[in-house]
Order: sequence, then structure tokens, then C-alpha cells
Amino acid sequence: MCIHGRLPCGSTPCRVALGSHLKLTYATSTMLALATGSIAVVCLPSSVLCSHLNLPGFGPIALLGSESGQLTWQSQGLPSDTLSAQNALAILHTVQTPLVIDPSYQAVEWLKANLKASGQTIDVLPQHDAHFNNSLELAVRFGKVLVVSEVDRVHPILYPLLRSDVEKLGGRLVVPVGDKLVDHNPSFKLYLVTRNASPALTPDVTALLTVTNFSITPSGLESQLLSVALQHEQPELESRKAQLLHKEAGLTLQLAALEKQLLQALATSRLDSQLP
Repeated sequence: MCIHGRLPCGSTPCRVALGSHLKLTYATSTMLALATGSIAVVCLPSSVLCSHLNLPGFGPIALLGSESGQLTWQSQGLPSDTLSAQNALAILHTVQTPLVIDPSYQAVEWLKANLKASGQTIDVLPQHDAHFNNSLELAVRFGKVLVVSEVDRVHPILYPLLRSDVEKLGGRLVVPVGDKLVDHNPSFKLYLVTRNASPALTPDVTALLTVTNFSITPSGLESQLLSVALQHEQPELESRKAQLLHKEAGLTLQLAALEKQLLQALATSRLDSQLP
């Protein structure tokens, strides 16, 4: 069945609906990533908009992510609110360089844990570091993942990397880093993070970035304060809640793995039945 749960997969209405879902997902993840929670809640898909476009059940998280993936992110330190999950999807799926606005640095710790879990080599250094230029050159040359912190404004040395000014020179891929042409390793990735809620970004630089805003929202603050109050007043309930959530996460991950195994078994059985 298709995303509507009613039309057969591959049908024309299904393809049209999927295309509309992808367009709305791209628009919301690209244009609203910078919005804070109160704005995003109003702008992100309302039932009126979805019913008008005949897109029941639309949602960027449902289309690009999975429940098991969200639980894994939460175990890595990502806050459990919807806005954080949407921002995480924008960071992981963007083709541009992400700029993460995170005053509490919770999302940054999640990002580092997520990158390490995928087996990538990470270098973290502030933009004002005395050896920043050399570290950047080495990261580009050897294909490291570079997380640049304290980015209140984007250093001009990063502009060619943000624009992907990669050129071919004598069979080598090179990119300008300062006054040098440095060999460009395709495995190189760049993430910019800042605690500043309003970094100084010019329009031309903003166009080269995917900006995500993890500033605290009223709903997120309410959830955190409720957890602290419950832990103080009735710690046994908070402990029980944590155990149940951990058990639920394990069961959900187990269910996702079983579903994947079932799909693989069905695909294999179909191939076997087609063989002479």
C-alpha cells in the first residue's frame, strides 16, 4: 500500500501524492528550520492545509525518519520534542553545510554522539582557535568530519567550502583554503555550531547554509520542568517512567528489525518463486 494506506503502490495518484509530500517536506525542512517552536507549530503542516491538498497524514518526520531512529537519537542525547526531531532530520539530510543554533549545546552533544556511532572521525574546535586554518586544511585533505564551534559569524576562509568550489587540477580534486589549493577528500564534512541565538549572517552566507534553531521552546521547557519536579517530589515514579520508556524503546527497535526481516524474507521468496 502507498503512503495513504488506500491506493496501490505505483499508481498515478500514489506517485502524485508522494511528490506532494516530498515538496512540502523540502519546504518545511528548508524554510522553517530557523524558526523557533511557536512559529514552527503554526506554520508546519496544519490539518486544513493537508486536507486542502489531499495529503492526509503528512509530516516530515513520518516521511524522512522512523520511530526507531528517533528513539536512537534520544538515547544519544537529542531532546524528545518534535522540533528537535525535525531539526535533526534537516541536519542529517541537507546537502548544504548545517549551522546549528543551540544555546544549551544538547543538540551538539547529540550530533557528536551520532557521528561517532556511524564510525566517522571527528575534530571539534572553536573558530577562534589559533590553529584553526591548519586544522581545517588537514580535515579537508584527509576527509575528516569537522565541527566548528562558537561561530558567531562565518570566517571568510570557509566560503569556498560552503560554495563547494571544488575544481579538477591535473587529475586531483582541489579546493581553496586560505591562500592554498588543498586536495579535497570527498569524505570531508563540515558542521557549524553556535550558542548565539542571533549570529551575524549576511544574506549571501545564509543562502549557503541550512540553519537549524534548537533554542528552548515553551513546550520543551514545560516538559523538562515537569520531569525535574516529578523527580524531586516522587523519584520512584520518575524511575519507573524511565524504565518503561527504555523498555518501550527496546521493543520498538525489535519490532522494526522484525519488520525488516519479514520484508527481506518476502522479497527472497518472490525471487525464488520466479526461478525455473
